[in-house]
Amino acid sequence: MTEEDSDLRLAVCGQVGRAPRGEWHVVAVCPYGLPAVVETAPYLDDGAPFPTLYYLTCPSAVEKVSRAEAARGVEHLRRRLHDDPSFSTSLRELDRRCRERRRELADETPDAARIDRGAVLDRGVGGPAGVEVATCLHAYTAALIAARAGVLGEAFAGDALGELDGLLTTGGSLWCTDARCTSLLPGPPRIKAAIDVGTNSVRLLVGATGSGTGLRTLARRARVTRLGAGFERTGPLDPEAARRTAEAVSDFVKEARQLGAEVIDLVGTSASRDASDGPEFVAGLGAELGIRARVASGPEEAELSYRGATLDLPEQDIVVIDVGGGSTELVRGIAQAGDSGPLVGGRASDAAAAAAHLAPAFDAVSLDLGCVRGTAAWFRDDPPTHQERYAARDAARAAFEPFAMDFGPSRPSADSESAGLPPTGSRLVGVAGTITTLACLILELASYDPVAIHLRRFSRSDLAKQVDRLAALGAEERAALPCMQTGRAGVIVAGGEVLLGAMEALGWTEVTVSERDILDGILLEAAP
Repeated sequence: MTEEDSDLRLAVCGQVGRAPRGEWHVVAVCPYGLPAVVETAPYLDDGAPFPTLYYLTCPSAVEKVSRAEAARGVEHLRRRLHDDPSFSTSLRELDRRCRERRRELADETPDAARIDRGAVLDRGVGGPAGVEVATCLHAYTAALIAARAGVLGEAFAGDALGELDGLLTTGGSLWCTDARCTSLLPGPPRIKAAIDVGTNSVRLLVGATGSGTGLRTLARRARVTRLGAGFERTGPLDPEAARRTAEAVSDFVKEARQLGAEVIDLVGTSASRDASDGPEFVAGLGAELGIRARVASGPEEAELSYRGATLDLPEQDIVVIDVGGGSTELVRGIAQAGDSGPLVGGRASDAAAAAAHLAPAFDAVSLDLGCVRGTAAWFRDDPPTHQERYAARDAARAAFEPFAMDFGPSRPSADSESAGLPPTGSRLVGVAGTITTLACLILELASYDPVAIHLRRFSRSDLAKQVDRLAALGAEERAALPCMQTGRAGVIVAGGEVLLGAMEALGWTEVTVSERDILDGILLEAAP
């Protein structure tokens, strides 16, 4: 058991006020990376049956589901089960998957004198014989969250969960807004904040680090300000765009300080690099607000994105693509002979371990191609014409083709052999608003859910279908879709063309979405 796993188990004990019975472990976390659902083996050590496969531990979620139950939530579930065939099919599949998982766990546990002679293995979600006699909305909510985390099979999580969103309609988000369970972890957390001033948006991450706690998100926000709008490259920033951006930064700094951030780092990227007064603008924000501020070079931006995006991934051979507003970064971590794991990335169990992964060992490139820049260069009509889209995809492919050897699905085998590296699979990881928005739309989520999106895989064909759908709509229609961030509807098609063009040129047929990105990399890099 890792130190982080041990700390999560300790947090569960604090959440429920005792140690859970039997063999159990955390299978799903809240947006702050704190325990939300535990999975328990179907038999206790003495052979007694334990019918609750998934148990909701998050205090905020428990409280809100309790309110839903008091408002006749179980009755609503049963009625919808009867009246809605699609909902019924998905709920019965959830129930079947839980039974299947319970049997798998029974096979993994040592034989014991099972008091019920295996009867518990035929119980449904929460213990009842079937969905028709459901009695506990908490159990169904826990099972749904576990399914969203991929515990019950990725195909099910991707295809059927949209029909079950009504289970989580409890008058708002299940999660708290203050990461209150952080206090249950050992050691005092250090709270830091990172602000990314990009071409299209300003984004904030407030995170807690501490012994054994890794990097836990306390707040992640984004606001589209279009800093890159209205200026020609090497010219000055548009005054109105600069005003919008400064206002967003000021609001985010205030929020970070309210959450207890001791250190706040601001990093400007593409537009700040390109504008003649970009560095001056960023430095002025730092001086005015009393925070550390700088403009990152293209390669530095790529490295920071890689460090963040790979934090939860153990593979050695990872390529990260970050489609921004004015630029797109590609970066591949270079493992070295004798490494037992990735030189950069992987699950950091504490801040010191994370810092040890920051030695520069990358292939990185930054291209002057992004969703804002691509929209301005390629599209005159809305929706874009077929000719405009063909030309856009061709332009994107052409931009990425020279980098296929370095950022394709595998390194040349001679490199790996000469470095003494074991054979490993390679993975493309996508970060930032273009890919996360496409993921949310593909999953047909009612609202943006970072937990449901993080580390989910999507085929290039599924992404292409979604970009085709968006390209057939006008900006106002795209803006009305669930998950569409305010201000992104006008540039999402170009962002999709950049992503698809890159995947085609580099030879990738699948991409993994990471909610972690340059902001996480900035926090990991930040000095105390």
